[in-house]
Order: sequence, then structure tokens, then C-alpha cells
Amino acid sequence: MQEDLFGGYMKKKRCPYCGKVKDISEFNTSKSGVSSYCKACQKLYKKKHPTKEYKQNRADYYSEKLFK
Repeated sequence: MQEDLFGGYMKKKRCPYCGKVKDISEFNTSKSGVSSYCKACQKLYKKKHPTKEYKQNRADYYSEKLFK
């Protein structure tokens, strides 16, 4: 078996968003541990739910383009 970043053996985890069981390597990690959602689901979520800053920057960009 192959050792992972955490010193143990490869572990699997279930993503609550898609319901699939995936390797830990398919989840983002941070100092506090492993993310609940897999990288693919986080990407989809961020695409469907843009941040307030993104919406504001987009609105500012298009308002500048239209009123020049």
C-alpha cells in the first residue's frame, strides 16, 4: 500500500454533495484537516454561488464599459 501525506495509508472519504467515496487526495486540505467536500464539488458550488465581491466587481466592470 502507498503512504499518504498524513503518514498513514491511503484513506477514502465520502463527499456529502455528490455521495461518492473518493481518495483523500481528491479533497482539499488545510491546517485544520481535510475538507468535507471533494475538489470537483467545491468547484461546482463556487461556480453556482459566486461571492459578493465577484458580483460587485463584475457589475463595476460592465458599468464602466457601458458608460465610457
